[in-house]
Amino acid sequence: MTAAIRTALVTGGSRGLGFAVARRLAQDGVRVALVARSERGVHDAVTTLRSAGCTAYGRAADVTRADDLRTALDELRDALGTVDLLVNNAGVEGPFGPLWECDPEAWWAAMDTNVRGVLLATHALLPAMLARHTGRIVNLASHAGMHRWPHVSAYSVSKAAVIKLTENLGQELRGTGVLTASLHPGIVLTGFTDAVLAGEADPATWRGRAHLWLRGQIEAGRGVPPEAAADAVAVLARRLTETSSGAYFTTETVTRLANDGAP
Repeated sequence: MTAAIRTALVTGGSRGLGFAVARRLAQDGVRVALVARSERGVHDAVTTLRSAGCTAYGRAADVTRADDLRTALDELRDALGTVDLLVNNAGVEGPFGPLWECDPEAWWAAMDTNVRGVLLATHALLPAMLARHTGRIVNLASHAGMHRWPHVSAYSVSKAAVIKLTENLGQELRGTGVLTASLHPGIVLTGFTDAVLAGEADPATWRGRAHLWLRGQIEAGRGVPPEAAADAVAVLARRLTETSSGAYFTTETVTRLANDGAP
């Protein structure tokens, strides 16, 4: 059964993949709400969407601060109504290098954004979804959470936590009408990859070495256009089923399912 998605909220929605997702959903007639740290970024993103005839609202908030986030979500709900789809996209890359050389505070800050941010947004919006017996939650993950990525451990561990959180939540939500999934969008050609392609990191540093690997992947044709990743989010949200809830998907598998006409 295709889910009726009228209103969606995207965290980290002011730029990069988050904005691409918001724009894709808005083009389908979905009312979109954006949350991001930068007030100017949110304003510019909302202005761009509205100038294209889309219904969009946004509030600046830090997804790691429960009170700040809840205030923003309450304001957005008053403006747009209840949220049918939550896209947890906000995330950071974290520090690079061997664990023992990383600043523990910077390492944990990545966990705070990438995991706590997902938890807080989900925790805030789930009760209303459960009360209506319908809702979708798509969490942006990464293959780095399924496989090891040495010297980028904070990012890898945080994405593994997101995948496992999604799996557990999918089981807990059985029979409620609320469905969830995690999605590896691929190496999306926007945002972080702009710095990678520009060669901004010193190749003698761990960050620079990671960038060199990513640049090689992109040059080998393994980059994913933001529009393709955004399409995957939109398709996955609508085609999730009770059976697939909690599962881990990739942009490639979602695209294949869509092309095969799978329900």
